[in-house]
Amino acid sequence: MKISEYKLTKLPTKNNKMLLILIIILLVAIGLGGMLRIKQMYRMPEQQESAGVPVQVVSVQHDTVIKSLQYPGTVESYAKSALAAKINERVERVAVSEGDRVSPGDVLVSLNAAELQSKVDTLSRRVETAGLNVRHWESEAQVYKILAEEDAIPQREYANIIYKRDSAAAALREAEALWAEARTALDNTIIRSEIAGVVRTVTLCGILPLYSGGTAPDSHRLPF
Repeated sequence: MKISEYKLTKLPTKNNKMLLILIIILLVAIGLGGMLRIKQMYRMPEQQESAGVPVQVVSVQHDTVIKSLQYPGTVESYAKSALAAKINERVERVAVSEGDRVSPGDVLVSLNAAELQSKVDTLSRRVETAGLNVRHWESEAQVYKILAEEDAIPQREYANIIYKRDSAAAALREAEALWAEARTALDNTIIRSEIAGVVRTVTLCGILPLYSGGTAPDSHRLPF
């Protein structure tokens, strides 16, 4: 009876080893399968949710556009600039035509500037002469001040020099103001674009051209 019991206890041990080996093999297979599945998930591209229309996924690349979309519509300007001639002068040149593209500062119209240029030159010489006159009487006033303080001359003579100095200074200020006004008028003989855009139409109103984009209450309005 003891021998049979011994054999019965040894048989289950061998079977247990076989079962353990099978379990290990199964676990290794499951692990390998899981690793392969994870790798495939990382390599798979993201699936796009269906929006009800066919979708084609392509890689971004640089190339020439060969396809275009056309839709009926109307192009409207988002900005308008009303220009006006600030002086009365004859139009010498219209520098733009319909359909031309312009940028801020581009010349649109040139007015006759010969007379204004001559006026600017004349007033420039007047300012220079007036400046020399002021410096002369300022120098005289310094000398007469010393003489008057020493009672070498009557006070009325010193006062007369001061009056002449002040009059010369006033004449200089007047000449400078007229010169600045003439230079501003000369600058206004060139009418420039204030915005970037396209010239829609070019017409004539009086002696000056009109650019579309506004009304012209007088002959000097230049809507653009």
